[in-house]
Amino acid sequence: MVADSSGLLILLQLLHSSPSCREGALHVLYALASTPELAWAAAKHGGLVFILEVLLPIQEEIPLQQRAAAASLLGKLVGQTMHGPRVAISLARFLPDFLVSVIRDGPGEAVVIALEQTTKLLN
Repeated sequence: MVADSSGLLILLQLLHSSPSCREGALHVLYALASTPELAWAAAKHGGLVFILEVLLPIQEEIPLQQRAAAASLLGKLVGQTMHGPRVAISLARFLPDFLVSVIRDGPGEAVVIALEQTTKLLN
């Protein structure tokens, strides 16, 4: 086992609670994204919300590089063999199906561009 779920949840919470640690947490999470433990924590323990908060910032300005890294992380989680389909289903609760497909197909920069275009269409 790579890490227990509580350690993974702490890493996911760092995305929200500690902007100075966000980039490092994204790198570690991306490295662990192919593990079933992280995909499970993301799908079943609210980890997707923390990642989506980076991808879709509401209150603070998040650098494009970090948003793209969050999108790449989501794409890798969706592609995870054991729990990836569950991650995709969970993502579909928050995002339209075509955005889930863009996340699955990546890269992260394309996801951010698609999100910005969608937002402009809605305004």
